[in-house]
Amino acid sequence: MDEITAEHKPLDVLVLAAGLGTRMRSNLAKVLHLLDGKPLIAHVCRTAAGLAPRKIYVVIGHQGAEVRAAVLYSSTTSGHASRSAAQPRLLA
Repeated sequence: MDEITAEHKPLDVLVLAAGLGTRMRSNLAKVLHLLDGKPLIAHVCRTAAGLAPRKIYVVIGHQGAEVRAAVLYSSTTSGHASRSAAQPRLLA
């Protein structure tokens, strides 16, 4: 069987980052908690960029402005463009 590479099969990545993060027992959105000095969302976006996708889409909600800023920071440091989409109300 032939190996499928990113060259042959286009890829887009969707990151779900709109949750409240209530299990973290913090008022800070889960994806904004720091790991090694960077927000968790930055680690996720950097890892996704390593897959060489056409686009990385990030769904944001809770603390959306702060999450968007972290995603933009990640985009500038990884060199990969990311887009965000707002989820204005939480789904039950």
